[in-house]
Amino acid sequence: MLENLKLAVRKQKRLIIIFCLTIFIPSISLSIFGIRAIRNEQFRLAKQIENEHKRAAELLKSQIGSQFEELGSILQNLVRSRAFLQSDGAGIKNLLHTQLAEHPMVEQVFVVFGNEETLFPLFQPASQRIPSFSGQALKEVLQVRLKRAEAYEFKARNYRSAISLYRRLADQSQDKNFKAQMLANISRCLMKAEDYTGAIQNYRRICEDYPESITSTGLPLALVSRLQAASCLRKLGEYQSALQSYLDLYKDILSMHWHLSEAQFKTYASLVGDIISDLFSKNQQDLPLEDYKKEFDRLKSLHQKRLEQWLVIKDIKQEIIPELRKMEDPSVYQTNPLQYSKTIKDRTFLISAVQIPDSPEEHPVGMLGVKVSDQYLLNNVLPDTIRDFQFSVESDVAVSNLQGRILFGQKNHSAELETVNEFFEDNFPPWRIEIFQSGGEALGGLDIKRSFYFWTIITLVVVLIFGGVLISRTIAHEMVVLKLKSDFVSSVSHEFKSPLTSIKALTDRLQEGKVKDSEKMKQYFSLITQDVDR
Repeated sequence: MLENLKLAVRKQKRLIIIFCLTIFIPSISLSIFGIRAIRNEQFRLAKQIENEHKRAAELLKSQIGSQFEELGSILQNLVRSRAFLQSDGAGIKNLLHTQLAEHPMVEQVFVVFGNEETLFPLFQPASQRIPSFSGQALKEVLQVRLKRAEAYEFKARNYRSAISLYRRLADQSQDKNFKAQMLANISRCLMKAEDYTGAIQNYRRICEDYPESITSTGLPLALVSRLQAASCLRKLGEYQSALQSYLDLYKDILSMHWHLSEAQFKTYASLVGDIISDLFSKNQQDLPLEDYKKEFDRLKSLHQKRLEQWLVIKDIKQEIIPELRKMEDPSVYQTNPLQYSKTIKDRTFLISAVQIPDSPEEHPVGMLGVKVSDQYLLNNVLPDTIRDFQFSVESDVAVSNLQGRILFGQKNHSAELETVNEFFEDNFPPWRIEIFQSGGEALGGLDIKRSFYFWTIITLVVVLIFGGVLISRTIAHEMVVLKLKSDFVSSVSHEFKSPLTSIKALTDRLQEGKVKDSEKMKQYFSLITQDVDR
């Protein structure tokens, strides 16, 4: 077998040499060059995609940066307005409602002048600073009468006499807050006397004529009056009117109709909410309350939102403003906005603030700041920018914070596919931009099958295989022919050997004279003749 193979190869040596010189060696050389060209093409495509992703990341940073620049420009213009230069609270509130209330980036606005209390004009109205009723400010005669009226009410429980004295005190005083308080005392006595209708009338008068008055504890008197008036309606059995009054009061509290402290807001919002829930559970008149329940559900959602905003305000007061004060130079008015970011209890604070100048614009007298809505940037600005950018290959964009938590998009965990890992300038916002090529193929892998070199290599491989098959079949055929020849020679030599051996044996006996009989000799000659014929 091996000898036949060697003979076959030796006989087809010329054909094999021609195949190697004209097909095999050129094909291998061209394939090597093709593979190198494909690798270069892949590298070029990978570089192209990487540059494209870098442009996309720069565009994202530019868009976010332009949003902050636009907001900073608005803030700078605002602090140069007359309202801020004159520290006009009402004017500041109106100006901010006009300029910032509908701005999509603005989540919360704060204003602070010097060491004064921080104001949140878009969240709650400014305090009117109306002095509350105090017995020490009254004239001696009025104080005596007030004590007598209180004695009638609380000790003697002579409500009619108490009402008469309270009314005379209200008529004798020129102080609006004192008058409102006397009306509230009268209403309280009427409630104790179970004259609920009269009490309701007095409470409504307080709300209409003295809407800005406050109690001795600093609570808006109108709020207390509306709460008590609704309670009177409930005692009169007018449940639907009472429910509507409580819902309206709940809505005004949640809409920050009055300036309330955090504790006051939480106390009265929860109190009114619990009363409304109790009215629904004790619907004694089987009233159709579906619409009221829908409104109540909406207000409860608003209540939860307001509680979250109070947490934000608390963090701004305690954590953000002290840090901003450290960043500013109190002796020099800075025209550039201050940008600050901080994560507090998984809540990101992106702050853009500007100093409020004095009239000559030489020294800062306060600060106007905005808590930027990171959700607007993540849910609106980033998607719009990515949607408008034309990627040549399908790509994924992920934005995460510095701790690695994904804020936008999905992160492809294949390290080989990451092409861009960028941060915003000065780490503001404190986010990381990562861009990946979609799918599981290597960079540029999607374009290999479109390459000219790829199909050239495939063609050369096919030619090599075809030529190799032809050479193999030729050698195999030659080996079959050689085997046939070998078998033929063996067969022929065997056929010659038998008669020649017989002839040799017969002739040897005849030559030695061992055959004497003529008949026997004839028989030998006859056999020799037959073997010769064979």
